Amino acid sequence: MFASQFEGGKVQQTCELGINERLFEKNATLVVSRWPDIWAQIESSSEPRTLEVDTTHTLPALIIDNIHLHSCFDTHTEVSQQLEHLKNVKGDIYCYGVGSGELVRELLRRYPDSTIHVVIFNPFVFKVQLAMYHWSDWLQDEAIQLHSAAVVNDVNTPWVVAPAELALANESSQPLVDKLQLELNTDEINRQYVKNVSPNIDANLPLIDKLPKLSQLLADAGNRFIGNKEVTVIGAGPSLDNVDLSCLNDQLIVCVDAAFKSLIHRGIEPHFVVAIDFSEKVERFLTVEQSHHSTLIAFPTLCPSVIERWQGPCYLAFSHHPVFHGLNFGEQDILFNAGSVIHPAIDLAVKLSNGTVNLIGADFCFEGTKTHAAASDASFADDQTLIQRKNARGELVNTCASLLSYALDVERYIQSQPDVNFVSVSQQGLSLAGVRYE
Repeated sequence: MFASQFEGGKVQQTCELGINERLFEKNATLVVSRWPDIWAQIESSSEPRTLEVDTTHTLPALIIDNIHLHSCFDTHTEVSQQLEHLKNVKGDIYCYGVGSGELVRELLRRYPDSTIHVVIFNPFVFKVQLAMYHWSDWLQDEAIQLHSAAVVNDVNTPWVVAPAELALANESSQPLVDKLQLELNTDEINRQYVKNVSPNIDANLPLIDKLPKLSQLLADAGNRFIGNKEVTVIGAGPSLDNVDLSCLNDQLIVCVDAAFKSLIHRGIEPHFVVAIDFSEKVERFLTVEQSHHSTLIAFPTLCPSVIERWQGPCYLAFSHHPVFHGLNFGEQDILFNAGSVIHPAIDLAVKLSNGTVNLIGADFCFEGTKTHAAASDASFADDQTLIQRKNARGELVNTCASLLSYALDVERYIQSQPDVNFVSVSQQGLSLAGVRYE
């Protein structure tokens, strides 16, 4: 079994540094007997990876494509840090990645009554690990269940992760990697969000009791058009420039703040404009002089001058984020928001619609170097690292971590709305689960 699995120069050289034939046979036999489907993936896997074993420090460590799979110095401290957020855990635990295997062992030791679901992100990487680490103790433990990341749809809780393996995931595991990266970044994102929006919330406090809230809009609108029309949400993605908007005559239009200027430029006055941006830059693409016939749905995070100068009706909305706790609003004033204005725009559209929500310009990716529709005057920071993902046509397109996280949260929201049909008129944007493309 060993010889047939490890053929080729680079892997063979690595075997001389520490990969062990007998070890591989012992580990592999357990995987074959317990998880034959996963073994079939492992057995057929082959990738052009650069493999090394670092023996220059306290502990030998496997290095793949210059990425250490675990610490070379103190795996106990490393594992303790990975587990420190688990508190009062009962039931199943999800372990994303394996590292040296010590993470799995410690989970078994600390939580003897739990089932540990171990998720692998790259069958070839796992194959190499089987030939280097003594894993037979936990591979044969009935509390262990092995899964391929390619068939795991979302991040289950409670969870721990071996981060290095996310960088070595194969293509089919990438959707789960993206979701895990979002979870790993959530605390820092929230810290930055509170820091950025708190000054505007404080400045808008006098308006919170003065302005009408979303619940009043929905109550008033219920007698007029809720449930009678399709609703179209217009984002500011580059594909907006390529869409014929003449089809919007009989639809309610909800647009995000950054798309407002583009629509006005094309002679369209949206019924509703959703705005949450804390930056004063929002005034560049929210041209308040042309806002007489559009209703503004504003979060208290919005730049105060925009709310004060808006010419049409204005209603306040909120989210479940703790930054709004203590303010005067009710459950019916809440819109879903996970960081992007497209989130509350889509939620508002669902609340207003007859069961169909159309999406235009909700791309979450770039068109070459173009980040937004031509007239929106919005932009992303130049230091965003580009990531490639597939659009709805199956083509690789450039995106970035923030856009990718917004798209993932849209997918989760859509999943929570099984009775609503979501339709996109463009295949130029990222492929979103739960959306029908026309």
